Amino acid sequence: MKKFIGIIGSPSIETTNEKLLSLIKHAFQSEFELELISVRDWPMFNKPISLELPAKIQTVVDKIDTADGVLISTAEYDHSVPAVLSNALAWLSYGQYPMVDKPTLILGTSYGRLGSSRAQFHLRQMLNAPQLAANMMSGDGYLLSHALRAFTDDSEFARAIDRTDLETYINRFIEFVDHNKRTDVQILQAKEVAANYDKRFIRR
Repeated sequence: MKKFIGIIGSPSIETTNEKLLSLIKHAFQSEFELELISVRDWPMFNKPISLELPAKIQTVVDKIDTADGVLISTAEYDHSVPAVLSNALAWLSYGQYPMVDKPTLILGTSYGRLGSSRAQFHLRQMLNAPQLAANMMSGDGYLLSHALRAFTDDSEFARAIDRTDLETYINRFIEFVDHNKRTDVQILQAKEVAANYDKRFIRR
C-alpha cells in the first residue's frame, strides 16, 4: 500500500486544513496510508553550520524520503502561505533535500471564496526552488472555499460537490504517483543537483 505524508500548513490549532487532510486520511484509507504532520511548533530555521537538523525535523525528513508522495495543505495569510509553512520548507531544503522529485499534491482551504488560490500560487513557486524541486502534479491544486461551512460536526463534507472534486484530485494524484516512480539512482542524482546548487549559491 502506498504511504503518503500530509503536511498541515497552518499555525491554527483547529485548522480546516487539518480537517481536510484528516478527511482524506479516513476516506481513502483503502487506497493509501496518510500520516499527518503539523509544522506549527517547528523551531525557527537558523541555518546551522553543522547542517544537523533538530531531531523532530530529521524524523520528518526520513519519513518523506521513504514516502510515495506528499500532500501539502496550506492556509492563506495575507495572500501567501503562513510563516510556519515557509519555515518548514526552509528546513526541508537544507542539506538533505527530501522533497526533490517527490510526487507532491497541493491543497488548501480558506474562509473566503478563493480557497487559498493565491497562497497555492506562491507555494508552487517555492516548491520549484532547486533545493526543493518537488514533482508537482500539473494544473491547479485542490481549493476548498468557505471552509468554515464546509464540514459537518462529524468531519465530513457538508457539500457533495466538495467530495466529488476531492475524489477527482486524489485519484489523479494516485495515477500521477504510479507514473512517476523513480529509481534510487535517479533520486540520488536529483539530490546531487540540489546539493551542487547549494554549494554554488550558499544562503547567507
